Amino acid sequence: MSVPGYSAWSVTAGEQPTTAYWNILGSNDAAFNTFLSNQNITAALLALSSGFAGGVISYTNAANGGGTFYYINLGGIKLLWGVTGTFSGTSTVNIDLPSGFFSSLQGGSITATGPYLNTNVMTANFSEDITATANPTSVGITPLVIAGSNPDNKYTVILIGN
Repeated sequence: MSVPGYSAWSVTAGEQPTTAYWNILGSNDAAFNTFLSNQNITAALLALSSGFAGGVISYTNAANGGGTFYYINLGGIKLLWGVTGTFSGTSTVNIDLPSGFFSSLQGGSITATGPYLNTNVMTANFSEDITATANPTSVGITPLVIAGSNPDNKYTVILIGN
């Protein structure tokens, strides 16, 4: 895509641009401004994925992990993040992934976020190797109480894939 009115120019290191060069710079700036203001900038024009065109999408996790999650496709890099509902104990809970969103997962992270972080030392693991499944539909979280007596917590989850 060419910009009407644009003129290529260059200077060498240490060269002081002449008035003519500065005028070209100003003309190019005006040409880009006119060009961009006349364009209908769309995801297709920028060759971005359809997920980006819709922006961030939110959903309520219907699996037993509960919570609200968000996801976006940034040109093929797919991100999902959110916070589970509060749950008790150390039994594995699940997060259902958006249908057909991920082809694979490359990694993820889980962090305990409360409400009892002041009385407990909490952590969690994914219940399986999240990178081993093609077209994953859910991930499991296994909470671990390291210290403290109240296992009620929420967990922040971040996943990245394609």
